[in-house]
Amino acid sequence: MINEDRYEFNLGYEDTARKSLKAHMECPRGATGFQFDYYFDSITSFLVLAEVDLPIPGLKVTSFKLSNHATDNSHDFAFGGEWSQSKVDVESRLKMGAQSFLLDSHVIVNEHSIAAYSSFDLDDMKLETQLDGQLPIIGKVNIKQMWRNRHYSDDFELSLSLDGIVRFEVKNDVDTNTASIGIRDVYYPTALVSSITLQQDSPVDDLVVSVSNTITWDTQNPETTTEALEVSFRKTINGGDFQATVNWPNHDTDQIKGNLNRQPGYLMASLSVDHNSDRIFGLDTNALSEFTGHVSLCRTL
Repeated sequence: MINEDRYEFNLGYEDTARKSLKAHMECPRGATGFQFDYYFDSITSFLVLAEVDLPIPGLKVTSFKLSNHATDNSHDFAFGGEWSQSKVDVESRLKMGAQSFLLDSHVIVNEHSIAAYSSFDLDDMKLETQLDGQLPIIGKVNIKQMWRNRHYSDDFELSLSLDGIVRFEVKNDVDTNTASIGIRDVYYPTALVSSITLQQDSPVDDLVVSVSNTITWDTQNPETTTEALEVSFRKTINGGDFQATVNWPNHDTDQIKGNLNRQPGYLMASLSVDHNSDRIFGLDTNALSEFTGHVSLCRTL
């Protein structure tokens, strides 16, 4: 077996608008050298890159970067370095238009990181923001926010995730006229989701209100610890109706519903209480009335 020691030496230099100098040597004991890259046009446009390779445990690669580039509608910035067992990396990009902007940035410090994204478009009246991070103690974090104005109403969404699980969420959906809020595994392994829906196309149309609440007492065993309550109410020109339903963890269902209908000379009302689709109480009422006559008023001055 032949043991061949390897030696290599590289040297380079570039004298252009962007200066570059490199010297690097490899030998059996390790590698050593440096690389330097430099460009400067103005304080709004420059670049500095440096890297040092040392044959020292824990300091094998030491690097540094700093750049800045700005125009009338964009701005890019970067800063970072690596030494010993530490690493820092910061980058940011901003783009601006006449009626929009976009911001994309991230910060990395060793094993911790945070990234932010935000955009706005005036034509669509839409704003989006997202934040992702790997933070000490907290762990993996994700925050999303979305706002959009449509039909003089606002779509809105805000959520917070930890370790891949959505812990808190708020939504408002214009298409379905539904607002909701959800909380999960905050201090205790429980979850709660509530929503309300309003439907009425015009002031003379029926008004329908629906409310839903779902609670899970133990998110590790949702099949046997979840209860749900749904309530709906409808108001019409001649009356209305309502319904309330409870779904229990043992899969039993209790329901109460009622109806009221009024017409000239006619009234109908009903009430029913059901358990697992079996009616255990009911009340049905019908009333008819008839009135005929003539009324006249006379006033003499």
